[in-house]
Amino acid sequence: MDASSIARTLGGVFVVLGLAAAAVGGGATVFGIAGAHGGFYAAAGGALFLGAALRIATAGRAPGGGVREGLLFAFLAWATAPLIAAVPFYAGGFSEFGAAYFDALSALTTTGFRPLSFAPAEAPVLILWWNLMQWAGGGATIVIALVVLAALDLTGPGVHRSALFTLQSERLFGRFGPVAREVFTLYAAVTAVIFGLALLGGAGAGDAFVIATASLATGGVLLFDGQSTLTGVPLLALFAGAAGLAFGATNFALHWDAARGRLGAAYAKDPETQSLILFMLAGAVWAAVAHGGRFAAGWERAAVEGLSVAATGVWDTGVLGAAAVALPIAVAFALIGGSPVSTAGGVKFLRFFLLIRQALVELRRLAHPSSVAQVRYRDRVLPRRALIGLLVYVIGYAGVIAVLMVALGAVGGSFRAAAAGAVAAVANAGPLITLLGDETATRLRSEPGALVALSVGMVLGRVEVLAAFAMATPAFWRR
Repeated sequence: MDASSIARTLGGVFVVLGLAAAAVGGGATVFGIAGAHGGFYAAAGGALFLGAALRIATAGRAPGGGVREGLLFAFLAWATAPLIAAVPFYAGGFSEFGAAYFDALSALTTTGFRPLSFAPAEAPVLILWWNLMQWAGGGATIVIALVVLAALDLTGPGVHRSALFTLQSERLFGRFGPVAREVFTLYAAVTAVIFGLALLGGAGAGDAFVIATASLATGGVLLFDGQSTLTGVPLLALFAGAAGLAFGATNFALHWDAARGRLGAAYAKDPETQSLILFMLAGAVWAAVAHGGRFAAGWERAAVEGLSVAATGVWDTGVLGAAAVALPIAVAFALIGGSPVSTAGGVKFLRFFLLIRQALVELRRLAHPSSVAQVRYRDRVLPRRALIGLLVYVIGYAGVIAVLMVALGAVGGSFRAAAAGAVAAVANAGPLITLLGDETATRLRSEPGALVALSVGMVLGRVEVLAAFAMATPAFWRR
């Protein structure tokens, strides 16, 4: 076990978080923004001290590590980074540290549950911090997918490959720095473009910032006036957000290659991206039709909401309403999710797409026993082992949701609330529970046991369910 590589990389994560907290706290002090600035300084001091200590203690050691260390790092990063990010929320004095940790984890995993630990309307600096953490968590999700999950071959067969993917799994940690720089450079550039488009669309600077960061992270929305409903945001600005959601939910490695002109008409030639865009458009059409049962006034805003559900952002544009939404359909869209190498949650569209193809092949074999039909994707035959792995993954995902449903039901949640809450957590689509249209979900999240269950679901959704199962087996650690 290469513990030094894990410690050094975690130290880098803590240093970055500390610098971010110092920047937000310092900016709030200089510009006189109301809020508990001391919480940011405390978070910055603790994170910088711990991060520097880990970096110094492991200085001079060449980065190495394999898939076991990478997977352990992913779990530790998702579990410990929220401890630092939660300090400003806790210092606001609105709630207990458990609720602050839940809000920080919700933001960093881009799940986007509405905060519990502070009153948004009274804390603009905490809203800024929450949105920044959500944006940073989206970028971190892509980095971990490209480095750790690619090394474990958990991004899925048939996904677009590029130079961003790890090729030497035995020197995995040497890839974190270069991949993170490449990812966040493009990620920040596209965020700036969406911000500019939202401004041109008529949104104010604050709303444009939230739309840009939340859309790229495919996360929830929390505006600076404390609202999580986009009622007052102009339609053109929402369209900019829809473009950001589509970008965030599709394959980032493809975006990276396309930005360097390596693929020509990259998107037109990629079947995964084509199918995923059609899937998100189907979500938009579903919501537009569900709005009043027809294309009534405001259907454009409803369409943006439907697209956001398919991208696992689940935005409330202020026109659709819980009464117009068939919860099972919304759950199905969010559960399927986006690309394996994206900020979106869910099982991932490509996995469902390939399993449907396999089902069609099996049906053909039933009709014609002598058939030699096989599943082909990207002009190659997918091995049966890969398809079995996909099936096991989906079964495991369903099993985790079932366990979480039981746990949420045990602490007082109704069946609908438990089902929506479990899917919302594991699919990293927190606002999904607002579609219940009642106070059940709010009451559920007031239970400490429910917060623990939802927190476990959010982490499992980000590290991939099979990875968690692998860590629980002795054979994995004997490799």
